[in-house]
Amino acid sequence: MSEVYRYKDRLQLAHPENNHIEAKIRQVLQHLRDMGLIEFIGEGSYRKSYHLM
Repeated sequence: MSEVYRYKDRLQLAHPENNHIEAKIRQVLQHLRDMGLIEFIGEGSYRKSYHLM
């Protein structure tokens, strides 16, 4: 998560109407997880999934 949050300021500039950038990042990560593209491995860490759904 900390690696993704490094882009928070850049994302805020690209989407100034979104006042909840960190929540959106978490939402997108959860969506990617649900699609099977990444895996949640605990404590805010994710990795690329090698299992295709």
